[in-house]
Amino acid sequence: MKEGRTKNLIVRKTEDGIIEISIFEGATLDADEVKNCWNLVQAISNGLPQKILFDGRKNYHVTVSARKAAAEIAPENLQVAVVTDRVLTRVVFRMFVKVQKPKFPIKMFAQYEPAREWLRSN
Repeated sequence: MKEGRTKNLIVRKTEDGIIEISIFEGATLDADEVKNCWNLVQAISNGLPQKILFDGRKNYHVTVSARKAAAEIAPENLQVAVVTDRVLTRVVFRMFVKVQKPKFPIKMFAQYEPAREWLRSN
């Protein structure tokens, strides 16, 4: 398993090729942190199309500039599953999708296994 980290998150590539992003409790993600995360994803995946499982179950904050940066740098050959049981994260996720209109498939899940299955099946 390949892995890298920044001050606020861990990025790892699992045996099945899925890139997992886990944010630390209480972290704040700004535009620079999003860019650092993306650089890790690129390095770990060797630039190949990415299937990303984002763990949104922790208490964290994403700045407006970070959401914009994420939408701008994400390629079309991306597929993202967001796992969360937090109501606030669900609301922010829906707003992100509505406002930023990502060019890639993105879907929210309450549990890990259905998210992994969705990523594997597409």
